[in-house]
Amino acid sequence: MAKAPVSDLLGWEWPLGVYGPTYFEQIQAGPSTRLRLSPLRRRAVEPLLVVQGRADRVVPLNMNSAFAAKFPRVRLWVVAGGHRAERARPFLVTRAMGWLARQAHRRTRPTRTTGTF
Repeated sequence: MAKAPVSDLLGWEWPLGVYGPTYFEQIQAGPSTRLRLSPLRRRAVEPLLVVQGRADRVVPLNMNSAFAAKFPRVRLWVVAGGHRAERARPFLVTRAMGWLARQAHRRTRPTRTTGTF
């Protein structure tokens, strides 16, 4: 589960407005580093649940919408609220843990075999 993750570090502009236009240079995260570390630009092989507040001002909803649209194993739950929606709605964490448990159960079920013994 990821709560409003930054899935595209190349397109994420929020820290520039908060910390200044040289933020990425200050943390030594040039374009090649941000490209390499962006989940949107890597293969998503495991199930991932992204919980995103509709009014999030830190991570744009369209960023994680694109992330979920690109990878079938990524599920996006758009919920009421902003970047910290789970604080006002703690039941979201319980629901997300249920989703994760169901995913784990699907992965650990024994596979059926056919044939004669």
